[in-house]
Amino acid sequence: MVTLRTLSIWLAIALCSTTASAQVWERVVLPGQFAQGYYLDVFFLPSNPQYGWACGFNGYVVRTTNGGASWQGSVVPFNGRAGGHLESVHFVDQLNGYASGPCGVFRSTDGGVTWTDVTPTFPNEAPWGCYFLSATTGVVLGGGCVGSQNFFRTTNGGQSWSLFQ
Repeated sequence: MVTLRTLSIWLAIALCSTTASAQVWERVVLPGQFAQGYYLDVFFLPSNPQYGWACGFNGYVVRTTNGGASWQGSVVPFNGRAGGHLESVHFVDQLNGYASGPCGVFRSTDGGVTWTDVTPTFPNEAPWGCYFLSATTGVVLGGGCVGSQNFFRTTNGGQSWSLFQ
């Protein structure tokens, strides 16, 4: 998990060439209201690192399509739950992805421009992490440090969920 600073995101961008590999840190300024608060997760597509997303508090998800040179933001429809706290963002391609945290689970089919609430009914603790194999198949994890851990699986993009503990 990465904690990112207020007013900017510090990105570790691995620059690979055929002869060497290096890491460079760049300061990126976020647009408008998205330039405040904290971001808790960053994800870049392994197949095309020009596409990346970060999520955090207030339901904020920011996205880039040019390797972090510029960013745009959106807000998931968290309806006041847990202050919009998001802890995980994962995309399977340039269009299909999920964000999750104590405020719920949200799906995007347009690259993170808009989001749909697909939150399953959690028995105890709120969700935190997510991982998807495809646009429709994946898991959301929940539970606290004490007690049961909840693993929700969907094969239809969050229309229904199976609970495993």
